[in-house]
Amino acid sequence: MTHTTSQRRLVPSYTALIFLFLVSAGWFTVVYTNQLKSVLQPLGLYALVAMLIAFIWERPVWRDAYIPTLKSIILGVIFGLIMAAATYLAYNIFIILFPSAKPEVMLLYKQLHLPPGPTRHLHWFIIVIIAEEILWRGLLFSTLPLHKDNLRTGWQTQLGWLTFASLLYALAQMGQGSLLLGLVALVCGMTWGIIRLWSQNLITPILTHLVWDIIVLLLFPLEQLTP
Repeated sequence: MTHTTSQRRLVPSYTALIFLFLVSAGWFTVVYTNQLKSVLQPLGLYALVAMLIAFIWERPVWRDAYIPTLKSIILGVIFGLIMAAATYLAYNIFIILFPSAKPEVMLLYKQLHLPPGPTRHLHWFIIVIIAEEILWRGLLFSTLPLHKDNLRTGWQTQLGWLTFASLLYALAQMGQGSLLLGLVALVCGMTWGIIRLWSQNLITPILTHLVWDIIVLLLFPLEQLTP
């Protein structure tokens, strides 16, 4: 019985890979085709459809990852605050080393705040964040052989799939044509993925991502630090 369950758990691995490739390509396309207007609503609608398919497809395998606990909530908020603080520190160092990156930072914030802006589309903003965690740190990690119940998986395998998922995530964000955004997405994706693997749930990385985005993108944007 145990062997059968393990085999069933690994069957969706290849289909999950294909699904994530398609989702990443679609995500890139939606961002690319909406560069001159607010991308939040079309991207939010696309994210909703992708999440619905993922939920229906793999719900029996990874539904336990969505059970919130006080620990997962507290850790998510704390990690989000730490990550935001680290971002401000890293940005100040980065902009000293690469001052030519300032215009690109300004442009990225300008694109984010295209009318009607993230404040009026806050619901789509939140949906996109949740979808990113469910798709790139949820579906793939729960169906590929790095699930905690699969004893054959070592840290090398986990790191390999984490890097792969983060690369896909970074490429999906590059529809705006920004290499800088891709690099930031890669680092953030790796960070949220490590939190996902360590916490063995999705609540913690979702809250970490949400807190970080609200602070860095909405409340205290990096562009304010750019003279």
